[in-house]
Amino acid sequence: MTQSLPPKSLVLYADDDPDDRMLIREAFEHYAHSVDLKVFRNGVELLQYVNKAQAFATYNSSFTISPQIGMLFFLKKRTYIDAGIRYETLKSFNNDNERIDFWAAHVAFAFNL
Repeated sequence: MTQSLPPKSLVLYADDDPDDRMLIREAFEHYAHSVDLKVFRNGVELLQYVNKAQAFATYNSSFTISPQIGMLFFLKKRTYIDAGIRYETLKSFNNDNERIDFWAAHVAFAFNL
């Protein structure tokens, strides 16, 4: 019986410091064998890579945007209510029509412990 290898994950890393880029490369080579690491000198190069039409053709990946806003309502000493809302959209790199949008709300009460 043949055993297939799990698909590789893709990690994109941008840093303007050559020493940091070298450390990340060495760490991934030593500890993360199932990861395809792409290192860029700056964010502009990374975004140019992402914007290429076929850059993610072999990866089943998505791009996530999730802005959120929240508020703390202080009731007493060390007791408060945390509330907020969040909008999230997930977009596939491979298919322009594949997109998931949703809203979420959270409310939490912090006890005076």
